[in-house]
Amino acid sequence: MIVAAGVLCWRRIAGEPYILVIHRAAHDDYSFPKGKQDPGESVPETAIRELREESRIRAALGPYLDAVHYHVGGKPKVVHYWTSQISAEQVKDSAKHFSPNHEVDELLWLPFAEAQRLLTYDFDRELLTRLEGQLPTLDRPILTVGVLRHAKATSRVDWSKGEASRPLTSHGQSQSTHLAALLQCWGTFQQIVTSPWQRCLSTVQPYATACGTRVRRASELTETDYATDPEASEHLVTDVVSQGRSALFCTHRPVLPGVLSAVGALIDEPARARLLSHATLAPAELVIAQIAQTGDTEHPFELVTVATYAPFDEENES
Repeated sequence: MIVAAGVLCWRRIAGEPYILVIHRAAHDDYSFPKGKQDPGESVPETAIRELREESRIRAALGPYLDAVHYHVGGKPKVVHYWTSQISAEQVKDSAKHFSPNHEVDELLWLPFAEAQRLLTYDFDRELLTRLEGQLPTLDRPILTVGVLRHAKATSRVDWSKGEASRPLTSHGQSQSTHLAALLQCWGTFQQIVTSPWQRCLSTVQPYATACGTRVRRASELTETDYATDPEASEHLVTDVVSQGRSALFCTHRPVLPGVLSAVGALIDEPARARLLSHATLAPAELVIAQIAQTGDTEHPFELVTVATYAPFDEENES
């Protein structure tokens, strides 16, 4: 299976939606920025890297859009697409650094109707139609919430100094390094809230250092505090998310359902059930939920997309 990823970049000009279309010189076609996965990277990292290489746009991933399946040379191929709303400043920066080359020789910002006529492939036109249908939601402020299980830790039977100080294994340390790259696909989380136990702190620290974000230690996210008072743990989560700033939570396996349930409580019962279906995470796995503000006091957010991701794992590749 050939795995690839891309991004549909859109913006508004004088209130009208525009989409980025690239002309690929080598193929003489009009499409969206995309490309094949490189060794050592996750699929979201592929999408961000290909967008940057082909358009010089530095952006964060918005809501996931769809996957396209087809065959190339008899081999099955899947291309995963995300959306990203681009600012005027990002467009200017892209134009400053982009030079036509043998792969991409033209960047075009086009009204949706004009792009529909120009795009070479039917599946690209279908993707654009899907994006257009989501614009009423994507136009609203969207908040990214990450819920992370700490990376692989030393086993309890091999550690006698207490749960709070149990460290990551060398495998876990490698996972935390790769997590830093994966998490940056969604930009900089404005709030990083973690259990203060060592294995959680060590998991988020490489990302926090890369982004220059302060880490907030919250005892409510430890296993012991959650077992004693789960309502306090869930209240912490709803309070953080209600601030309307992107947030990353790092905690332990038994606490994950409580964290995801608390996020769902701000949306509605179907969304809460969808979030809870992602509560079974392996070490270093991550749930990304992107939620749109509604302006409703009872349900202040709407669930736009939720998915589970894992960082590149050197141990599984060997």
